[in-house]
Amino acid sequence: MSTGGGLPFPPLYSHSLERTPFFSMLLHSLLFVVLGACHVQAKAVFASFMLVNSGSFDVARWTANIQLAQAAHIDAFCLNIAYGWPDNEKQIALAFTAASAAGFKLFFSFDYPGSVNSTWPPDSVRPLLETYSKSPAYYQYDQYGGMPLVSTFEGSGHAADWKIINPNASTYFFVPDYSSIGPGPALAAGGGRGVARGLASRAAAWPTGTSNITAIIDASYKELLLDDRPYMMPVSPWFFSNMPGFDRNWLWNSGDLWHQRWQVVVSLDFQPEFLQIISWNDFGESHYIGPLDETQYDAFAPGRGDAPYNYAEDMPHDGWREHLPYYIDLYKTGYANFTRESIVTWFRTSLGGACAFGSTTGGTVRQSQYENDPLLLMPDRLYFSVLLSSYAGLEVTYGGQNYSIKDWDQTPDGGVGVYHTSLAITTTSGPWTVNVVRDGAVIINYAVPQGVFDSCPKGITNWNAWVGSKQGGSIGCLA
Repeated sequence: MSTGGGLPFPPLYSHSLERTPFFSMLLHSLLFVVLGACHVQAKAVFASFMLVNSGSFDVARWTANIQLAQAAHIDAFCLNIAYGWPDNEKQIALAFTAASAAGFKLFFSFDYPGSVNSTWPPDSVRPLLETYSKSPAYYQYDQYGGMPLVSTFEGSGHAADWKIINPNASTYFFVPDYSSIGPGPALAAGGGRGVARGLASRAAAWPTGTSNITAIIDASYKELLLDDRPYMMPVSPWFFSNMPGFDRNWLWNSGDLWHQRWQVVVSLDFQPEFLQIISWNDFGESHYIGPLDETQYDAFAPGRGDAPYNYAEDMPHDGWREHLPYYIDLYKTGYANFTRESIVTWFRTSLGGACAFGSTTGGTVRQSQYENDPLLLMPDRLYFSVLLSSYAGLEVTYGGQNYSIKDWDQTPDGGVGVYHTSLAITTTSGPWTVNVVRDGAVIINYAVPQGVFDSCPKGITNWNAWVGSKQGGSIGCLA
């Protein structure tokens, strides 16, 4: 997390296996068995919210963020709380005031490695839960008549503390993220029958190497959670962090990730009980989907992450929320209405060979991965996801050249849904244009205001994405 904690080590799977017919059949069979053994509960979608970034918030600022999340059909913020942050008490109170008024939900995720000079002692966790779990704004898991949901970021070495915090697992529904030790040890953490009622897995959010994202790690968790224990599946759009002060300077293969991960969610037989979007406002790791906010850039402050520049500044990601209502409704119910067709595009703002890489690697040995040339994982491309009621093509004018895209990389079953593709670029461009064209008529005209240049802030490549979106005219469509 951007508070300084390290990311968990993912299980060491060979992603190349997914390309073999045998493994594809094996994975499908496993997921079918998993689905058949599950008792169906109401699904919910959360977004991870870094509380440590909210120091300047008042109720109005909390309300504004909550309203954006509600518009995206997100059910709750998972509040990542670092022990020792001086504004915890104040900001938690303000968050619950705003959430209660808006009819929104919150729940706690205790950040163990990201805490300040210590970690979460039980006698600090219990008062927070006792105070806020009774709030109408605190998220309750609907099984067993409703229990307050609680999570963590790591902390498996302190799992036994939860026998003190939550005796007999009878008060709180505890779904920790102990990704660094894998699903089997995570279930057993704390001794005896373990302390977890379900599991989350941050490690499953990003692919390794040049491979595309898969459900392999997710399936390994769900295989061990067959006795109706829920799984909180992560969904993330990007990963890049250059913060040597937190011992972090790498990226992961993210170009097609936002689209591909949602395809995994809505198309596989395996359906998790919860989704957690990583993240709403973790600017230091470049996977925020919430609005830019200069008051939340504490990780870039001197003496914090030691970033060479603020790589979130002027790099909006709001466009990644454009298709969330569609994806979330499809995940929850199997169908989704949309009233406007829309396009989302994202890309880096400089060519890969234009500037120094800033020592950023593609992958990291900290996660037991090979360290690749970052351009292998994030090549120079423009990415497009378009929500359509029927087939259409793209006409792109970029760098003085015209490109016609009629064949998509991925198309939705039945022709209704999200079409996805990308376009390789080799030259710079100022603001450029993409049109969505159906039967010779332009149905969406998007003048993209951001160009791609041969210069970078402080001469170092910004591997973060610029994201934009544009809606078309009103329609009525059911997917």
